[in-house]
Amino acid sequence: MAIAVAALGFAELDGSMAGIFLALPLVMLIGLWDDRRGMAPKVKLALLVAVTLIPVAAYGLTFERVTLPCWATATWAGSPTRSPSCGSCWWPIS
Repeated sequence: MAIAVAALGFAELDGSMAGIFLALPLVMLIGLWDDRRGMAPKVKLALLVAVTLIPVAAYGLTFERVTLPCWATATWAGSPTRSPSCGSCWWPIS
């Protein structure tokens, strides 16, 4: 939430950014409710999906590209291209 408050000073709240900043506190409240009172996983998932659809459905947020850390970049126009990197995903697991 602190990141959202700090970003308010720099972000333009128009279009999809307004939807994102509207959904942020709702996601936080769902998590807080789950931590304090408990919530069934299916209910929490349904609520989070509904809240994350706010920027998509109401404010026109679109995704042009989805990246998978340390592995690939998937674009809607083509197939994933392999591009591994040597970032934190390659740390040894022990």
